[in-house]
Amino acid sequence: QVPPSLAPIDALERYTQISSHPLHKTNKPGILSIDIHHSKDIIATGGIDTNAVLFDRPSGQVLCTLTDHSKKITSLKFVPRDELLITGSADKTVRVWQGNEDGSYGCRHTMRDHGAEVEAVTVHASQKYFATASRDSTWCFYDISTGSCLTQVGEASGQDGYTSAAFHPDGLILGTGTSEGVIKIWDVKSQ
Repeated sequence: QVPPSLAPIDALERYTQISSHPLHKTNKPGILSIDIHHSKDIIATGGIDTNAVLFDRPSGQVLCTLTDHSKKITSLKFVPRDELLITGSADKTVRVWQGNEDGSYGCRHTMRDHGAEVEAVTVHASQKYFATASRDSTWCFYDISTGSCLTQVGEASGQDGYTSAAFHPDGLILGTGTSEGVIKIWDVKSQ
């Protein structure tokens, strides 16, 4: 049953585009990931062009472009509590970016724990930790403040690379998806 608080189909059919903003390079178009910093109304996009772009929706202006990755950005997530943005890339790295008062972001940590493309970044409910999932068939659990990998988990029998990951809202379980269409549910404490 569709909840009555959701917009009905006829209302969705009347939606129109109110603006369009080309944020990434046109010679390598494509946005692979998007996240919204709800309290600041900032949109972050990760692109095929190797850049993460932070866009201020109310002003319609690009705040900054993060250019340190060498391959496409496959996943990104805000950590609003500490004004952080986490990016994962096909270059096998994960970066934690610190927001500054002027709206710019600087790279605070670079993690190189994966042996293949990082496909997913997910932030723990506490906003003190995050996890990444990779095509190398491992997922890593990180401390945000230090950038250290607290554990890296892989399965001896698992040859399928991970393509997605998400924490349950309570942070006690982690779901991962594989390139073969298998979903795995993990107890975060026991891995």
